[in-house]
Amino acid sequence: MEMRTVSLNIAVAPPKITTLPGSPAKNRKKEVGETKKSGKLPRTGLAMTCSVCYIRGHNKRGCPRRAPSAEPTAPAVATATGSGRGRGRPKKTPPEAPNVAPQGKSNGSGRGRGRPKVYYA
Repeated sequence: MEMRTVSLNIAVAPPKITTLPGSPAKNRKKEVGETKKSGKLPRTGLAMTCSVCYIRGHNKRGCPRRAPSAEPTAPAVATATGSGRGRGRPKKTPPEAPNVAPQGKSNGSGRGRGRPKVYYA
């Protein structure tokens, strides 16, 4: 297989990038010392307040007045017993099998739900 001969022409450089005329930039360019402002105020420099004893410097988790729990600290997992606030829609409980006959008339002549039964003689 033959190798290609080396070209004696100069190397071609890509064109220079220039900004094209058109609509201006949407945001103005910030200066060096300028910070980005948002709708919220910064929380830097604020001391936290405990919601149990209302003393500044710690929160509810680290409160010395809070009663220590008997069980070791573990991540809280929502159970089906309903303790605490659950996440999302509650799960359906399976219907239990009825041990007694349904209430009402058992011969089918009562006004029940659904389509009425038609009997032909």
